[in-house]
Amino acid sequence: MRNVDETLARRVADGLGIELPPPMPRVRDSVAAPEVDTSPALSLLARPGRTGVRGRKVALLVAEGCQAAALRSVHEALSREGAVPKFVGARLGAVASDGDPIEVDVSFEAAPSAVWDAVVLPGGAEAQVALARLDAAVTFVREQYLHCKTLLALGGATVCSTSRYQPSHCPTAAPTPASSSYPALRPRAPGP
Repeated sequence: MRNVDETLARRVADGLGIELPPPMPRVRDSVAAPEVDTSPALSLLARPGRTGVRGRKVALLVAEGCQAAALRSVHEALSREGAVPKFVGARLGAVASDGDPIEVDVSFEAAPSAVWDAVVLPGGAEAQVALARLDAAVTFVREQYLHCKTLLALGGATVCSTSRYQPSHCPTAAPTPASSSYPALRPRAPGP
């Protein structure tokens, strides 16, 4: 591993509690130049045609007490642009909101964060507390953030982050306010 990345090798050795072993002998004395700098075939932004949200799957998280009008407005706007928005909750069925109930389209367990391109966090203090208490919701949002996917926080919803949850390879990552309406999304101290 030291032949690939000295810093990564040190972090792995420290994490395992072992001394950093010597590097393996190199097969070649010189490092080969990469054949490809960028690959349009692997880039979502290099696809021919229109850019934007068309075809993207967007999770709109819902919980008891969410601000329905804002969520429905975002849902309608995304649908008009060709995205695939779905209301995601802890379980299927109607969720009470500050207006008409919202029908959950899919649960966290049936559609984990990996299948979504973006997530919308609901406004409403009661909904924020309910989601913060749900391990599935906390994991969902953390994974979206760590994979540098788009997060939209409505109605005062905020997500707290530190450098621990902010991958350096994500060029658009920016710190968010230190106080969070979602207390369970605050980084936890590493355990023993």
